[in-house]
Amino acid sequence: MRYAETAVAMLLFTCPNTNRKAPTGVEMDVQGLRAQWKARLKLDCPYCSDVHDICVRDVYVNGALDNLERPRRA
Repeated sequence: MRYAETAVAMLLFTCPNTNRKAPTGVEMDVQGLRAQWKARLKLDCPYCSDVHDICVRDVYVNGALDNLERPRRA
């Protein structure tokens, strides 16, 4: 019996002050996203030095939209 590997991705957030992408330091799979969808993260921003209060849902949606904006290579 073979088990499917669970894809884990690093969550990124966009600094609201500089509009730059920064790592959250959190890796999560689909089940984790589902379980933590409404959770909030307080993150020290490496770009502006502020602490940002970010919702996991916003981090995930932001990352998904970034993937849509990238052109696919043939």
